[in-house]
Amino acid sequence: MKILLLAIRALSHFRLYTIINILGLALSMACVITIGRYVHSELSTDHFLPELDRIYVTVYEDDQNPGILRYSDIGNPNNEASFINLLEHPAVEYASRMILYDNTDCLYNDKGYGCKTLVADSNIFKILTYPLISGTTTLTKPNEAIITRQFARKIFAEEPVLGKQLQLFSGKVVTIVGIIGEPVTASSIDFDIIVSDRLSSFWDHIGIHLVRLHPNTDYQQVNAQYNKFMHMELWRFSLRFQLYPLSKVYFNGNIENYFFRTGNFTHVWILSIVALMILLIGLFNFINIYSVVILRRGREFGMKKVFGAGSKMIYAQLYMENILMTGIALLAGWMIVEITDPLVRTQLNITPVSNREFDLLLSGCILLILPCVTALIPYIRYNYSAPIKSLRSVNQAGGSIVSRKLFLTTQYIITFALVTCSLFFTKQLRFMLNADIGIRTEDIIETQFMKFHYMGKDLTPEEWAKEDKRRQDIKQIVQQKMDTSPLFEHWTYGDQPIKNTKNKGYTTKFKLPDGKYEEFWVMSNTPAWMKLFNLQIIEGEPISNEEPSNRGYELYISESGKKLLGIKDIESTVLQPEKRLWYNLGGDMSQNPPYRILGVFKDFNPIHLSNKNYPIILTPSASWYGEPLLASIAPGKRQEAIQFLKSMHDELIGGNFEYSFIEDKHRELYLEDLHLTQIYSIFAVIAILISSLGLFSLSLFDVQQRFREIAIRKVNGATTAIVMRMLLQKYYKLLGIAFLIAAPISWLAINRYLEDFAHKASVSWWIFAVALLITAGISLATLIWQIRKAARTNPAEAIKSE
Repeated sequence: MKILLLAIRALSHFRLYTIINILGLALSMACVITIGRYVHSELSTDHFLPELDRIYVTVYEDDQNPGILRYSDIGNPNNEASFINLLEHPAVEYASRMILYDNTDCLYNDKGYGCKTLVADSNIFKILTYPLISGTTTLTKPNEAIITRQFARKIFAEEPVLGKQLQLFSGKVVTIVGIIGEPVTASSIDFDIIVSDRLSSFWDHIGIHLVRLHPNTDYQQVNAQYNKFMHMELWRFSLRFQLYPLSKVYFNGNIENYFFRTGNFTHVWILSIVALMILLIGLFNFINIYSVVILRRGREFGMKKVFGAGSKMIYAQLYMENILMTGIALLAGWMIVEITDPLVRTQLNITPVSNREFDLLLSGCILLILPCVTALIPYIRYNYSAPIKSLRSVNQAGGSIVSRKLFLTTQYIITFALVTCSLFFTKQLRFMLNADIGIRTEDIIETQFMKFHYMGKDLTPEEWAKEDKRRQDIKQIVQQKMDTSPLFEHWTYGDQPIKNTKNKGYTTKFKLPDGKYEEFWVMSNTPAWMKLFNLQIIEGEPISNEEPSNRGYELYISESGKKLLGIKDIESTVLQPEKRLWYNLGGDMSQNPPYRILGVFKDFNPIHLSNKNYPIILTPSASWYGEPLLASIAPGKRQEAIQFLKSMHDELIGGNFEYSFIEDKHRELYLEDLHLTQIYSIFAVIAILISSLGLFSLSLFDVQQRFREIAIRKVNGATTAIVMRMLLQKYYKLLGIAFLIAAPISWLAINRYLEDFAHKASVSWWIFAVALLITAGISLATLIWQIRKAARTNPAEAIKSE
């Protein structure tokens, strides 16, 4: 208790330094806690499953694209003779087929709610373990459903949930029999409601099998037993099914994925480095300011040693002082975290899953370990020096000048690096957003009129005929209204061209002159689609006004594709794909004929500019009304066009009207880059603020040390400008040294970051100059204000104060 009171008395005596120190450490702690929670939640995704190391998902690989895995369920719909079922292996304990409908609606009291519907069999909860809030996790009847607590609150608020009925998008009505809570960690399987696979015998969506193996089973040995490709006659290629660990799914963005949530490990790694840099800045700042306080307390420690204070007592007092400041800073840091949490989630897209055990562990480590480190340097300084030396060192900098300069320089090296990187990230983001991707994206709207979800629609032939006629009637009305509306320049049905991580597009290989094959993007679109996106034909036949009734063996090729294939004359050249580009139920689909080149179009880039863009092949095709409706809006008619489409949708379809713009899809490609830039910028500002607080404290100490010197110089005729230049000189040097060290480090870090970028902005000299101006300008402003105040003090008052 006595040591605690001594620590409180010592800190309160130097309260200005203490407040500044706690504030700087609190800002640093808030950043570290925020990023630490996010990184932990990302790295622990799916770890709520106690048997995670035994859980796998099924993937397939075909012989025409070796090495490329795709998530898939295991089945043999065509009764192929060569089929071997991996799920029948004796090592498989449980297997559950799952299908995710991630963009559906359900109705309650005639009100629609967007939801993600997971279809699964009875084994699902033998593999996945979610906390049960109420009811049961057993779907005993086909029309039963289990709902998440979060979605239940969205629909029913505080009403009782069990027994309530929802109408699914398919028209089927299900009864809620169970509510499950959120797992203790994030999950890569995201859903709102689970329904039984027995609700219908018809499936129309990509699914997977989730598999749990018996304990002590090596999944690689299981895969080795099924590594032979099985020839699938109807599909005209061979494939094999394999198991892939669920624990690796979240950070694997290379597998074609329509099912799982995925993370970005590079993003997590960069944020971890940022957190470490902010921690170091806060730590060095804390040690620097505390060393100033300890320097002014040299006589105190000398007297303690004269009167018999041992090393344990000295360290105990230093440790108690540090643990007090750290505890207050930690509490303030948590307050900052909680206050800023909504902004961090919405603006920076940092969404940690709350984990009380991790929060307590992180706080405990900070509270117990950090004071040990920060108390160690002053302890070594005063414990191993003679008492007379401590008594003489009052108000003398001594050897601590070197350490203070070293810590301050390191702080500014990190700060300069953060500011420089954030400036470049901003430049790279603008470069990508403003780049000409080669096609039109402005004022093109996308909406889905008819969703072809069949789950639960077990219709008789007469009902199917009636449903088909209804859709054909809707198709005719839509065509008539769209063709006659002056609000649109072009319209068609088809997929929008922007390709994200879940929509990577279709690639195949074409034969080069030397006999090798090169990868191409292959898109099948209508002539209206090509006009709508303003595709520029630079050679060959112009885009037709009539769409073909069916696919043929003709194509358009991009200019980079023409160059890659070494084509001189498109009229006398045919292109040979490695495999057929399309199949149907008519004609001889076993043939793979060459394609005639209709024309060459200007290159366009449908993917993130950091990725390699393959040359593109476009094959003209007929439209299908089950695909999204795309329309280019006449200038200045955006709101009228939206209202027109909504009215038509309400009249013909009903339900929620949803739409998006292609320019927004393009911007969505760079959301992660935007968030990364914002994070760097905000933390760079925080780094400058923390460093400026440290610089303020150190300069305050220096000014107080040289108060009499300043007064004497002014008496002898020194002007305010001369005094300021004298006091600022050493800080100019420290900032200059820090910048000279930080500049090449930043340059190396930026170039390392850009290694995998196919398109990159130049690393301009002005980025480093602006970083210097911003960091040095803000920092020196705090110094100049303080030093100017001291330089303008009356010399007589300064001498009396000594």
